Amino acid sequence: MMRGLAFLLAAALGLQPALADGLAPKAKRELAAKNGGAFNDPEYDPATTTRMFRVSTGPSTLPPGQVAARIKDIAQLQSARDNQLVGYGLVIGLAGTGDSLRNSPFTEQSIRAMLENLGIATEGGSARAKNVAAVIVTANMPPFVQSGARIDIDVSSMGDAASLAGGTLVMTPLKAADGEIYAVGQGSVIVGGFTAQGQAEQLTQGVPTAGRVPNGAIVERSVPAEFDDQGVLTLQLRNPDFSTAIRIADAINDYT
Repeated sequence: MMRGLAFLLAAALGLQPALADGLAPKAKRELAAKNGGAFNDPEYDPATTTRMFRVSTGPSTLPPGQVAARIKDIAQLQSARDNQLVGYGLVIGLAGTGDSLRNSPFTEQSIRAMLENLGIATEGGSARAKNVAAVIVTANMPPFVQSGARIDIDVSSMGDAASLAGGTLVMTPLKAADGEIYAVGQGSVIVGGFTAQGQAEQLTQGVPTAGRVPNGAIVERSVPAEFDDQGVLTLQLRNPDFSTAIRIADAINDYT
């Protein structure tokens, strides 16, 4: 049953195993030594496996005007989807282009909360620095990502900051829709725009209030892929079409 499921997955996703019988050379040698020098697998059918994973080097047998496509290029498993993450944080180190704390009171509250978490008392004081900006951090966590992997994050200003260029995102927890923290982001923000101002005119190119931190978040918790609990694997077409769905079903059934 498990071997048949593995072959079905390989056919559906367009994957090719390193060996047709799924065993590494070392494992085959160990089994052969135990069996007196011969490796026999009663569930392994060379003809079936060769037919399933045969690669044609000759001319295409498809009708004119049709192009072959791998199933994994036009469909994906329903359980294998991205998960969106969001968080609230602060970008520091701006050259006077941050939030004006008078117009963005939540920025000042966030600064006080961050300093208190670091053990710095802020009671009775007032902050007037313009080198801090409150931001919303978003990210997409791909399927099958494990703890410790890095993902890109997007940073967007919430207040009246003029630019995030040169800023650094302070450690920001990223949560999913279930309220759990799945990643933590931190790093230097890269923006794709700029603002230049002279005595008579101001020029803005691109969007300087939004940026990106490549590999800026570390995954702290992976999303389990519960394939074992599903009796059926569902493929979702990237461009839904009845004809394509029927052809995929026929192609998979031809291997069984």
